[in-house]
Amino acid sequence: MEIRFISPYLLLILCVWRIHSSPVIKDAAERQAKVEELQKYFNKSVDPCEDFYDYVCGNYATYHPATLDEPGTGMLETLQSRLDEKIKTILESDNKDENDADKKVKRFYRSCLQVADLKDKYPAKLKEIIKEFGEMPALVGEDKWKESDFDWLEVVAKIVHQYGLSILVKFEFSTDFVNNTLNRMYVSEQDFDLPRELYVGEKGDVIAERMPPAYAGRLSEFLGIEEDVALKTATEFLKFERSLAQAMFDQHAGDKLSETYVLHSLDEAQEKFAPQFDVKRFVELAVGTLPNLKIYTDDDYLANMFEAIKTTPPKVLANYIFYRLANGFIMDIPETKEELEETCLTRMKKYFYKNFDNMVYRKYNSRETEQGVQDMWSHIKAAFQKQLQSSHLNWLSEETRQYALEKLKRMRLDIISFKDTNFSEIMDPLDFKAEDYLGNLQKILSAQAIYDRRHLGEMARENDYGETLSTTPSYIYVENAIKVPVAMLQPSYAWSASFPNAFNFGVLGSLLSHELIHGFDGEGRTFDAIGNHRKWWDENSNKLFKKRSECLIHQYKDFVYGGQNLSEMPNQDENIADNSGVRLAYNAYLNWYDNTAEGDKKLENFSGMDFNYRQLFFTSYGYLWCSDFYSKLRTTLMAIDIHVPDKFRVLGPLSNFEEFAKEFNCPVGSKMNPAKKCEIY
Repeated sequence: MEIRFISPYLLLILCVWRIHSSPVIKDAAERQAKVEELQKYFNKSVDPCEDFYDYVCGNYATYHPATLDEPGTGMLETLQSRLDEKIKTILESDNKDENDADKKVKRFYRSCLQVADLKDKYPAKLKEIIKEFGEMPALVGEDKWKESDFDWLEVVAKIVHQYGLSILVKFEFSTDFVNNTLNRMYVSEQDFDLPRELYVGEKGDVIAERMPPAYAGRLSEFLGIEEDVALKTATEFLKFERSLAQAMFDQHAGDKLSETYVLHSLDEAQEKFAPQFDVKRFVELAVGTLPNLKIYTDDDYLANMFEAIKTTPPKVLANYIFYRLANGFIMDIPETKEELEETCLTRMKKYFYKNFDNMVYRKYNSRETEQGVQDMWSHIKAAFQKQLQSSHLNWLSEETRQYALEKLKRMRLDIISFKDTNFSEIMDPLDFKAEDYLGNLQKILSAQAIYDRRHLGEMARENDYGETLSTTPSYIYVENAIKVPVAMLQPSYAWSASFPNAFNFGVLGSLLSHELIHGFDGEGRTFDAIGNHRKWWDENSNKLFKKRSECLIHQYKDFVYGGQNLSEMPNQDENIADNSGVRLAYNAYLNWYDNTAEGDKKLENFSGMDFNYRQLFFTSYGYLWCSDFYSKLRTTLMAIDIHVPDKFRVLGPLSNFEEFAKEFNCPVGSKMNPAKKCEIY
């Protein structure tokens, strides 16, 4: 055996390295970093009983100011940003463990980074795509365009068949929300570029004036249409789009699935919508056959669409349809490499969100974090069970309460890792070219359309919910399940084994509790324990629920943001989830604390935070919503978001929570302890 000499100096280095790399040292460093982060956001000059949000988050904007380029900053935005960094790292590096699907996604990314080389070829390529389905009047010239050759239904249906793009109507296959063992066809509103609130009323008038030049610029740049023709074309079809948008789904008004969709057989739908809409012909062109499935239709939207089409010249309708088709392939080319990488990543999330989340999960997943999330979920479920069984919720009838317990028992939490997803079915046939972004985009859209048709008639696939699940947890009604994305598993933000559980429950626990409450809010309580839509509340409990919700309506409309009162929203589901969620998370934390022999042992190591464990919970909840929003866009935010501004996601729930007032010694009548409080659960 060979004996090697190790110098005392090297031994000293090794000892220091081992000390600094030990879990104990790392935990202490992580805790201290979080304490320093929290402390710098505080505005201690503010009375926490007057404005707890400003007390906790008053200096947040100093460190994370919103700009026009980054209009919103906050913890959830930070989580998304860090996730994007991880995805970029994976896309730009070689990995011996990557599979064929990973390699193809990376090749697509490289083709996107080279899109600037296609700039001169863009118009010709887009014209080829348009020509697959007909002629665009603004391209060929209105005097040469033949109206007799244009059939909007045929064009739209064939685009669905080839690329799965929704124009005028969205046509898709998904779970029947009344019976989730079945799959149904859905015909509803198309995907609009803007929220409903920016199409209707005074804001719609402003947008109608400002938008045509922007759309005209795209028509000129990417399709080579002369500027005056482009402006005239954009002005005409945007007027049509605005008329379409008048019947968009209105979440602020509390529109519900059961009130929006009507179920028909194909024969019934054919009879109902003839002659404006030949449903059977549309379905056969879109699918390639007439499937033996019933169809859900958004009748109000379709009626409005028929009227809009009837009063719109065919050439305007044709220009609109073909612009929407081309726009599915247009990508504005940024000037810098960094902006291009960000743009490519954003675009790719529409097609590869499952691949991205799975790639990040495989590389960065921590079993400790996953287990921590599941353990917290168990405590939250147990706490809500305790609430349902207590006299605190005696406004619920016994029958409704017992079924609520059954629904809670069956509710589950899933980590969205897509680890069991078969990526090869879509990806194997694809041959992406590193220098052909547009061709690659055609291939992935066509492959997805083929995949959807191939699985026609099967039950809707679980976890197939789109890129909206990339950052925050979400409650899925038809599964009675909460889905937690991999973004939420990133350490040191929403949860850490190093942190006191007062922090973990205040942040992650509040988010999970918020989603649990969605199972029992205005929409969620219309779905049963297995995820089917049905009435299971008795009439008296139903009336009391609505009365309690009205309290929130009156309370929140008195909050002032950006110099004006918040709008009065009939839909209070998000405020219900915020108010009841923080109560639930707090109760879950106290139950955990009371049943843990050593208590919250890491609290004493959270040095510098001069709060007891209950106060730290509320402080952490406030920190969750620390944010800044670009001032010139605040009015727009208020109009389009079904959530209230983050400030009021703290002030509203905590001013309604007597335990908060108790812990911070807020006198009755102070802003954070009003005499009249609203409470649901």
